Amino acid sequence: SEGSSVGKEKLIFSMVAERDIGGGEEVTHAYDDLDNTSLLLTYGFVASAGEAPLTATARVPLSMLLDACKAVRDTRHADPFGPPWELREAWSAKQDACKRLLSIYGDEVAVSVQEPLPDVLLTVVQLMLMPVDDFEELIASEERPPLLDGSALDDEPEFAALVTDALLRALDAAIARYADAQSEHRSESSRAQAASLLRAGELEALRATQRSAVRLLGASREEAEVDEDDELSELGVQGEESEESEGEEEGVGHCDRDVTALSARAAGSTHVTLGASKDGTCEIHQTIGTVWKGTDRCAKRKRSHTD
Repeated sequence: SEGSSVGKEKLIFSMVAERDIGGGEEVTHAYDDLDNTSLLLTYGFVASAGEAPLTATARVPLSMLLDACKAVRDTRHADPFGPPWELREAWSAKQDACKRLLSIYGDEVAVSVQEPLPDVLLTVVQLMLMPVDDFEELIASEERPPLLDGSALDDEPEFAALVTDALLRALDAAIARYADAQSEHRSESSRAQAASLLRAGELEALRATQRSAVRLLGASREEAEVDEDDELSELGVQGEESEESEGEEEGVGHCDRDVTALSARAAGSTHVTLGASKDGTCEIHQTIGTVWKGTDRCAKRKRSHTD
């Protein structure tokens, strides 16, 4: 009833019957289809493991995504082997478009284990990092940008590398907001325990998104190599491919190593630091979120054969 309390904590809601209830009659109450975040904030409890109507979701603010994209922009602009398009062009217009897009989502993106890479998340990062011509074409006829999935990254490993880099940086920042479970004060409060369960679910969602982001890069790279092999077969080009295969066997190959290293980091490794290849074409650095630095031969070889 209203005004009652549990320990020193007053109940934050009351329940009022809409009809007379007989003695001994069993009454059930539905709390709607809510995830544990909404249950905790609204009613002060979380569902038991596996019993929540919706899986745990973690929120990534738009500001965090924009900061991550800006960091990628600044890093790659200073890189002599950066993308062949100017990342700084129309930056303010791109930000405004993303704000319009996320205005209906409360200026944040929700991710979960079941949906680690929602289209709205991919759309924001792609809009910020795509060539300005593509951006202007997308927003030319619509007030709010259309949602994009990961198909735009197929056969575009350079673009996929930028998007993956930004996603991992943003996710790193999102995870850093959570208190260290080992160092935080242990409380017997039921609400503190509920908050701990909620945090675990949200961190699981963020890490699932990390792993999915890394797979974007691997899938794009594989698609590019398949297309390249098909084109080389049509052109009858075999010599250079054989040389590159030998080089990769000697340890120069970089794409597999990049994807493996990023996958290990997303799976929960504390640090992944990989130096440059023998020919200086790639480097993975920073705690999280750095992808394919240097010449991207998987993409550039294709252009050299088709030009």
